[in-house]
Amino acid sequence: MDVFVFRRMFPLGIHALASLTPPDWDVRIIDENIEPLNFDAKPDPNLVAISSLTPSAPRAYEISQEFRKRGVKTIIGGPHVSFMTEEALRFADSVAFREADEIWPQILADAASGKLRRIYAPEPPRLASTGKDEFISEIPYKFPGFRVPIVQTGRGCPGGCDYCQAWLMNGKTVRHRPVEAVVKAIENFFRNRQSMRKFMIFIDDNIVADKAYAKALFTEMRRLKVKWLCLTDIRIASDDILDLAVKSGLIGAYIGFEAVDDNALSEISPVKARWRKQYEEAIGRLHDSGVMVEGSFIFGADAHTPDVFKRTVDWAIENAVDIAQFSVLTPFPGTNLFQRLLLQNRITALKKNGEVDWRRFTGSEVVFRPLKLTPEELKGGLEYAHRAFYSFASIVSRFERWGREHREGSCNFLTLFANFDFKRMRL
Repeated sequence: MDVFVFRRMFPLGIHALASLTPPDWDVRIIDENIEPLNFDAKPDPNLVAISSLTPSAPRAYEISQEFRKRGVKTIIGGPHVSFMTEEALRFADSVAFREADEIWPQILADAASGKLRRIYAPEPPRLASTGKDEFISEIPYKFPGFRVPIVQTGRGCPGGCDYCQAWLMNGKTVRHRPVEAVVKAIENFFRNRQSMRKFMIFIDDNIVADKAYAKALFTEMRRLKVKWLCLTDIRIASDDILDLAVKSGLIGAYIGFEAVDDNALSEISPVKARWRKQYEEAIGRLHDSGVMVEGSFIFGADAHTPDVFKRTVDWAIENAVDIAQFSVLTPFPGTNLFQRLLLQNRITALKKNGEVDWRRFTGSEVVFRPLKLTPEELKGGLEYAHRAFYSFASIVSRFERWGREHREGSCNFLTLFANFDFKRMRL
């Protein structure tokens, strides 16, 4: 039997489901960022599974409808439809809530027998290892032939940030796979790919959310001799974590700073507001250890005024943040932010029929009415921040203070390449 698994972004989940598919199904993963989708490709699939984030939801619905016209059953999962289930059921035969790992074989069995349910709402999986190493995958990147190993050790985030869907999807309790299983999977992965550079990315919501687990993982990873990047908070720079992380191969950390002024940070993420005074020291410690720092910053909080853009960029340059990602505060469905702005009648991304225009929820468009900024000021400020941070003067200034003497030449090249890659990106 055939199943098409469609992926719009970079989630590991769709690859995990593919690896959990019984051998009597033939699986094909299609990414429209890499290749076009041919609705008339033969043989016709028995089931089309679509994973969707909010801005790609309309495209997911289009794909589902096209296949249904051809008599093919469809199921949609992912963050958006987990909170907009009734909407999704207008376009698909079935919807899967949240994490479908353990129920996926049942979904396939139901599809094969013609008894696909309208809604699947599984309990959060235990994340025990199945022996299939489904938590490590090679993800195609935008450069032909270049593939990035992606690893997930656990799910869940205790942060509870106002704007975030992750903890609503995966829970505030962190669930981990056994350290031994993770390390063995990584070891086997690279043993079977002798020509591949030992480099990978951890895509846990926060690799140090459970510090005891993180320390055990980093300790066991030392023997693997791999280099890795991760999503984390500033606790990665703490005394009891940083040395272990670096010795296990840490070369880059993506940190959600979100805001540099206390009032806005308290509004966006009370948990991170408690760490604000440690931001500068954490960046310095990471740089001194040869670790690249990619920071994310959000504009559009109620506390933000027109001077926030320059203040944020100046701070990021002063602290030699290696790479910065600037975005507009975006009220994704299901979040506390969405509910609050909806009640205040401040959602503005509406189509003529009154429905929300999800295509605009990209993080670079203004989809709500800010409190102390005009929509034009917010969009213009976002563009200014990106342009100013990635100016030649800024790149040179930061490069001189990145702590290059602590890094391998390849890390310096990667940082420079990323800066110029971001520089040409259009928001």
